[in-house]
Formats: sequence, C-alpha cells, structure tokens
Amino acid sequence: MAYPDSYPSRRDLANRAGVSYDADKTKVFYAEDHNNLIDDIESIMTTLGLNPEGTYTTVADRLDEIETELAGTPSKFSVALDGDQEIANITATLLEFESVNFDAGGDFDSDSHRFVAPEDGYYFFNAYARVDINTADKYAWLAIRKNASNMALTFANSSSTSDISPEVACLLYLEVDDYVDVTIYQNTGSARDVSSPDAYTKFDGFRVK
Repeated sequence: MAYPDSYPSRRDLANRAGVSYDADKTKVFYAEDHNNLIDDIESIMTTLGLNPEGTYTTVADRLDEIETELAGTPSKFSVALDGDQEIANITATLLEFESVNFDAGGDFDSDSHRFVAPEDGYYFFNAYARVDINTADKYAWLAIRKNASNMALTFANSSSTSDISPEVACLLYLEVDDYVDVTIYQNTGSARDVSSPDAYTKFDGFRVK
C-alpha cells in the first residue's frame, strides 16, 4: 500500500470533497488504511514516551521523530586544558580538562575532568599531551584510566632537550556511570608544564554504535 507524503486530518478524510472510496477498496489510498496506519504509529510513539498529539504534517514527520528517539543522542566529546598545567616529578597527575570543544550528550564532567558513561556499551577514547621536558634521556607517560585503573598507557622518551608528545588510544566497554580520565607522569627531576593549546593536548571520545 502506497501512502502520499501528506494527508488531511483523520476527522475530515472520509468526507473529503471530490474523493470517492469504493466498496472494493481499489483506490491506492483510502480512509480506513490511513486511520489504521496513524493508530499504529501513535501507539508506537506512546510506548516510546513521545507525544502523539504533537504537530506533524506528514507520516514521514512522525516516523522521523520515532527514528530520532530510537537513535538517542550520540555520546561524543572533545576537551582541552584551559591553560598550561604543571605536573610534579615522578607523580601520576590527573590532566585537568576544563575547556570543552563539544560534548554531545553532556557526559563530560569538567569539574572532575572525566567522562561518565551514560549507558552500557563500547566507547573509543584518544588522548595526547605535549610535555615541556627540556632534559635528555628522560621520559613521560600518558594513560587512559577507567574507574582509576590504567587501561592503556604510552611512553615517550626524550632524546634531546626538547618537548615530547605521548599519545594513547583505546576501546573500552563501559557500564553506566563508569568514568574515564587521563593521567600523565614525568621523571625529569622537577615539575614540568603540559602545554594547553588544543593542537598540543586534548582528550576525545565517543560511543561506538
């Protein structure tokens, strides 16, 4: 059965001027089919917690609303430092991501500098940082943690008196309210800075559908 892109309300469809619905229902479109279709769609919308009395001009509008509800808001974020952050010597330090580039779903907590899973599922994360080492033969590591436990860790060694940029990525299965953050460590013998521009230090993640 084919349905047009738009239709009148069910209240006046059966009596629409100039339209005749024969007893054998040989028309491509007739009132009973239309009403049954809308009844079914409204039932689905009610089950999903949507308002079936909303303003819809076409069947497609209603189906789009259902599709959007089923898809949900994709969880994805990108955050950076709000300024250079000093990290102590031989101490794993939480990177304080407070500058939010985007946060679809609102699942990144900039106060605690962590992503909090809104639902069970697989998530992909990536982080990188530029460390002001300025000491040869030293190193820094960068780790992605789940609930305060290291899940992925990458070392970067300094071969000269220059900055180094460790980067780490991983795919994690999270349950609702699990959290993910990033820590960094360096062993130069004194405190060092992590550079703040997005191009140098950033933390990204998204839900894998």
